[in-house]
Amino acid sequence: MTFSGHASEGVYERIAKLDLQGGRLGLTAAGKTATVATDLILESVERASGTALGIGASAGGRVIVEGATLTNGIWKPWCFINGYYSKVDSSNALVATVNADYLTAGATGSDPTRLYRFSTAELTLAEPSSMWGLRVDGAMEQTLALGAHDLTIGSGSLILVGSLNKTISSAGGRLVFGGEDLLFDIEGSGAVTISAPLAWSKPAGSEMVRPSLVLSRGRRTDNVILDGEDQIGEYHALFSYSYYSAMRTLVLGGPSDRTFFGPVGGYFNLEKQGPGTLTFKGANDRRGGGLNVKEGKVVLAHANAPGPTVMTNAVCEVAEGVALSGVTIGVHTNGTLRGLGTTAAVALRAGARIAPGNEDTVGALTLATNTTLPTNLVLAVRLNAVTNDLLKVSGSLTLPPTGERLVVEMSDTTGGAVSVKGKSYVVTTWTGTDPATTPAWEVTTATPGLLDVSEAVVTIDKTGNKLVVTGLKPAVRGTLIRVL
Repeated sequence: MTFSGHASEGVYERIAKLDLQGGRLGLTAAGKTATVATDLILESVERASGTALGIGASAGGRVIVEGATLTNGIWKPWCFINGYYSKVDSSNALVATVNADYLTAGATGSDPTRLYRFSTAELTLAEPSSMWGLRVDGAMEQTLALGAHDLTIGSGSLILVGSLNKTISSAGGRLVFGGEDLLFDIEGSGAVTISAPLAWSKPAGSEMVRPSLVLSRGRRTDNVILDGEDQIGEYHALFSYSYYSAMRTLVLGGPSDRTFFGPVGGYFNLEKQGPGTLTFKGANDRRGGGLNVKEGKVVLAHANAPGPTVMTNAVCEVAEGVALSGVTIGVHTNGTLRGLGTTAAVALRAGARIAPGNEDTVGALTLATNTTLPTNLVLAVRLNAVTNDLLKVSGSLTLPPTGERLVVEMSDTTGGAVSVKGKSYVVTTWTGTDPATTPAWEVTTATPGLLDVSEAVVTIDKTGNKLVVTGLKPAVRGTLIRVL
């Protein structure tokens, strides 16, 4: 938002309260000349978790916060000015901190009440360190190696700017954020990679249940990558603004599970890497950006959660009781769609995998639209003592062209206790137009020691609108012969 001035007359605008409820607000006081005032006066400023403020001023323009005070040299850790923390001058106008406000970061001897600047190629901590804020800003590739020592950012706010790749590595030491949110301001060329474990130290007196992950700017010419252990795990909101001549990508990787209970906002691509589970319990409020699931699992636990593209060996699960709305799920070859909820649009590529239910529960997955099952799709169906997994299509069902392969993979979860001989199993139902083709069915099993599928067949029941598997038998087990 830009507040524009006048060439010859001072312009003064007063706002009783600036209340940041979501995302990042860019606020600029743009004067016409340096000698004519253009003042935007804020009587008070409040924010919700997950928000940030970027301030700009030019040619006599000022953003003034009445009654503003500094804490350890900065105004608020969530307010940034051109890649610097903000402070206030004698007139309470917000201005950028300058290099003289920062101490040089070193291997030892940090002060938790001071701002630090790291501008050399390498820095290795020799002891646990605490500081109020840190600005990484060298014009070269930089590595901050924590080693076995924790680095605590008391304000919870970290700035990474400058050119070429920036890396924060660890041999067990954690990057600990001491503010109410995890705040980043990131801009420049190259990538930012944080492989150190992330941790949160809740501020004394805070009523915050969980922090938000906020990238006021996540703008590099390459990706921003968080691929270390995440010891926080549960967050409120996720926000990033990542446009830098094109939309950029935030990579959430590493071995840990992460859950976002609040909204996902901003403008950025999101990529899931690593074996952990990424769960969305809030809405996707981004103005743009995709979600690529390259590894591990993503769980959609909100009707308007981000719509993922599920890559090879990755999994998307629609949580039980969730009916997606306006969310498209794409599943690539050997990617898996599973769950106990209801999808909206689904785009299945050849060789995709559908596995109704979740890891713990045999059950039904509903596709709430006309659905095409492509060639070489695998429908994974588990049996328990009373029922089996079921794919329900609320609409018409289209099968692969006649003669092309479609796989039904049956498995026994009971250890052989379920009786299958002579029984039939409904594995898919639909409510719309019947399939017009007959693919080459292949019935396989993920539990060959328990199920014999050598005589199994799949029947298209157009009267009952269902696909039925028959001919399963218990696998023949070896006989123990006692020799006397």
